[in-house]
Amino acid sequence: MFRYLEVEFDNTALAPDVSITYWLDPLNVDNPGPGKQISLRPALGAARYRAFSEGGATCQKLLIQIQARASTNAGVIRGIKLAADTVPGTLPSNQAGGV
Repeated sequence: MFRYLEVEFDNTALAPDVSITYWLDPLNVDNPGPGKQISLRPALGAARYRAFSEGGATCQKLLIQIQARASTNAGVIRGIKLAADTVPGTLPSNQAGGV
């Protein structure tokens, strides 16, 4: 289950220049259709932001697009972290009873 995406920049001015869109189980990743846009919100830590999915999202495939528009703000994305939970019975497991 997709919970949130965490993005860290080396410059806080970059956050407004970034947009994030995601698709749940897209049939065609080259032409996935309209996705769901999520907004970055400040998180604990310097230049760290989180983008939450709407109420959690269960899927088998998650496609995420991160776009940074051209601007005069200099900097880079330091890191990206995906927070998700496994749902019992959705992935193969070596343990009896599923994941």
